[in-house]
Amino acid sequence: MIATGKSTALSGKVLRYQKTGAGYNDILKEISIIIYRYPQRKYGWGEDDCSEFYLFFYRRIMRIIRNYNDIGRNFEAYLYSSLKWQFRIYSRKRLVCDRNWKYSSLKEFWNTADEPAGAEPEGMLLEDYPGIIRGKADSRHYIIYILKQAVTVCEEDIVKAAAVTGYSYDWLGKKVCEIRSLLFKKEKRLIVLRERRNRAYYKLILLEEELHKSSVSGTMDYCPEGITRLKKTMKDAQTAISKIKLSPSNRELADIIKIPKGTIDSSLYSLKKKAVKYYRIWNKRFA
Repeated sequence: MIATGKSTALSGKVLRYQKTGAGYNDILKEISIIIYRYPQRKYGWGEDDCSEFYLFFYRRIMRIIRNYNDIGRNFEAYLYSSLKWQFRIYSRKRLVCDRNWKYSSLKEFWNTADEPAGAEPEGMLLEDYPGIIRGKADSRHYIIYILKQAVTVCEEDIVKAAAVTGYSYDWLGKKVCEIRSLLFKKEKRLIVLRERRNRAYYKLILLEEELHKSSVSGTMDYCPEGITRLKKTMKDAQTAISKIKLSPSNRELADIIKIPKGTIDSSLYSLKKKAVKYYRIWNKRFA
């Protein structure tokens, strides 16, 4: 127990420091031990947790020393009163931080491709002439395939596609940039919707956690309206996300590369048929 009224040696040191400015290091050593041991003595915390609390409290030490007044209680009592209050604040912040770490690791919060990337088609187009795609039609099919994935292709993909098709690297790079600019608003919209969905999901997790705690303790504080509202927000956001395709439509692609839309449609259809045949043969090889 801390005697609240009896003057102590530490109280005298603090008052002397306030008058003369001497002895701060000695005061800091004594105070640091008290602060560090407080969570361990009071709540059984380990050394790492005590160290984190000390770092949280450290910037308040000078203010406590300067603001102490000898008005019937010693410095230790004044310090413990501050420790008790600051520990509550720290515990709440730590709880929020722990929750953030716990739930941010859930796979639901991490963006994955809305559509799994298909296998690259050059394997079925380079059978006779390794390094160069045979025929203008196959070259066009591959270029259209690359442009449909303009948002995700990298510089290496563009260089490779230009090399194997004979198309100009500058032309292909320019078209990829045009498509990315066209889809920029869709990307921004997708980011907003994902954040809205994740934020609602996070709040829903916390609300259901509080509901579980209150049911265990017997103090039910059920909020069906809140849960229903958050679930609706998640559903609406996910529905909107599913409608956003980060690839140009065949009509948009036709306008950008200045060829008929029907040519785009038939090229992708032909490529799909070749892919089905190629992978059926490929899989038989390893059956």
